[in-house]
Amino acid sequence: MRPRRLIALQPELATAYQLRTGLYDKVYQQADKARPDFARSVALAPERPEVLLTAARFYLAQSELTEAEGLLLKARQLQPVGEPGADVLFLLAQLEQTRQRFEQALAYYAQAVAHPAVQQSLAQATYRRAQASLLAQQRLSEALQVLTPVLQQYPDREDAQNEYKLYFVQQQLQQQPADARLHNELGQLYIKLNQPEKALKALLQAYQLDARQAVIAYNLGLAHQTLNQVSEARAAFKAALQLDPAYTKARLGLAQLSYQAGELARAEAELTSLLKAQPDYVPAMSLLGQLRQQQGQIEAARLLWQRVLALDPQNHRVSQWLQRLAAD
Repeated sequence: MRPRRLIALQPELATAYQLRTGLYDKVYQQADKARPDFARSVALAPERPEVLLTAARFYLAQSELTEAEGLLLKARQLQPVGEPGADVLFLLAQLEQTRQRFEQALAYYAQAVAHPAVQQSLAQATYRRAQASLLAQQRLSEALQVLTPVLQQYPDREDAQNEYKLYFVQQQLQQQPADARLHNELGQLYIKLNQPEKALKALLQAYQLDARQAVIAYNLGLAHQTLNQVSEARAAFKAALQLDPAYTKARLGLAQLSYQAGELARAEAELTSLLKAQPDYVPAMSLLGQLRQQQGQIEAARLLWQRVLALDPQNHRVSQWLQRLAAD
């Protein structure tokens, strides 16, 4: 466990400490702990744009748009002449996109594209994505045309790929509005694009059209879980399991809900049962390792995470957890 107490530090070190602890909690999805760390870092260094930007990114990720906007506008004012300010413009554009104020988002993206400090190809790609988002509100075929060069320029960009698929599915739904499969696919894409409210709307529609598909019930539970709607998520996961008792992801979803609610005994029973059926299921092993760590069983957590890495060597999150255990 890391100390949360600020020892008497120089202001520069104190700011760095608060940023580090805030980022630590953000990575581990502990927003309530990260929030005061970021607020403290801003209080310690209100004149440093990079500190304001880091905090703004956190607030934007939490959909706390008013706080993010205030920090971004202040950071923009503080940027010295000639300093790179493209990050501020990109974040302001993302904020406006989140508010669905697409014209304002496009204006910020256009400024970022023109910024001399920006790598032009990346700026153009981001700008085209913004254009596609705007066009998708009314003209899906044009949005697909706008996004195509981005995919050609960055074929490995998963976010651009998902946006392209999103517009394509929306276009199909215009022709087949009662297709549960398409609504389910739309909901999955919204989840991947971190738009859980839209995902929930699409998946509720899919479930109303066809409540016999376990995958639809599971995805509906996932959307509820993302929105921290615990009872609704649990009911949806259970519905998926009634349709398909062997649905592994739904069983894991129930265990995650129990763990997140602090019901460790219940989570332990659910994970133990799941791993008995599927001994090499990496997500369940990872979560059981977290549970063991929280129970103070550090060696048991270490063994579980080492087994995870043996099965999945590219699991960077678990690798980081093991490094932190070694450093303690």
